[in-house]
Amino acid sequence: QTDTKSAPGVALRFGIHRGIEFTHKSFAEFLYVRHLLRQAQMVVATQVSDLPKWLSCWGMLSGEYAMSPDTLSLLRDELHRGVVAKTYADETLPSHVAWRDKLRPMLERALADGIAMQHSHSNVTPRDAARWSVNAEEALFVVVHAHVDLASAAETGKWRISWPDTGGFTQFLGRIVDATEGFPVGNHRLASAEFEYRTVYASLSRCDFSEMELPYISLIGASLAEADFSSADLMGARLHLANLCDANFDGAMLRNAHLGGASCRRAQLNGVNLSSANLIGADLREANLRSDDLSGANLGHVDLGGADLSGANLRGADLSQASLVDANLKGANLGYAVFRNANLKGADLRGVFPVGADFRGANREGTKEGDII
Repeated sequence: QTDTKSAPGVALRFGIHRGIEFTHKSFAEFLYVRHLLRQAQMVVATQVSDLPKWLSCWGMLSGEYAMSPDTLSLLRDELHRGVVAKTYADETLPSHVAWRDKLRPMLERALADGIAMQHSHSNVTPRDAARWSVNAEEALFVVVHAHVDLASAAETGKWRISWPDTGGFTQFLGRIVDATEGFPVGNHRLASAEFEYRTVYASLSRCDFSEMELPYISLIGASLAEADFSSADLMGARLHLANLCDANFDGAMLRNAHLGGASCRRAQLNGVNLSSANLIGADLREANLRSDDLSGANLGHVDLGGADLSGANLRGADLSQASLVDANLKGANLGYAVFRNANLKGADLRGVFPVGADFRGANREGTKEGDII
């Protein structure tokens, strides 16, 4: 019989639950991922009528350990390998669509109320219960989102995770990020330093944030590709280094927002207020910024190649060393804007208002400049 005290990669663990602990994280992470999928499969294979009870059980089974980037990668790999194939109840649906739809009520209940675990186990302290609840809620969100990503390939439309109300997302993050320092969001304070350690920030693509109140929220480095922020209030939001490719910001408030180094390629930013925003080094190639308010914005070193800035207000904006190759600036207000050493090759400057603009050192080769006001 194997002596588990000395077996390679294995150690006995004593505490809330006596059992085996893998000293090699890869073993533990693999089994943890398989464990999450088995628990989720229970919902897919059966009808669960008592949602609070199932959520409490999910919390006890999946909440002891926090998700990590490695476990998230393993989870996605397992799903891509077809581990869940043939396990769904409705054979007329693709597996990931079925899993996503079956798990949706569980997730929406957790988003609305959190996962209560205070009375689910006599040996769990209140502090442990709170920590497990956070881990379990994040794990559930990440599992469902992984299916959302895979299901989108099987459908013409996109299913977006919905939130209980306009403040639901900040409340969710307030539970996930247990912090006392950072930027205030409602009654919660989010610490940007912790974002890279919570896998939820890698699982926000395609989410629906439309019309939400998200002022000063911090989503530094988050994966938000194809997310919908239309008409959302993101004043002062911290979106440094975030992946915002193909995201929709139409009509959003981004005044004083920080998007330095963010990837916003092909993003829809029509009618957005970006006044005094910081976009240094952002990738805005092919982005739609038509009629946007960019007055006083810092656009230094920004790549706006092929972007549509027609009718935009760039008064007082700093575009030093920005790339505007083939950009459409037709009818834009460039009053007192700074274009020092910017590349405007092939840009359309017809009908612009350039009073006081600084074009020193700018490359204007091939620009269309007829009828400049």
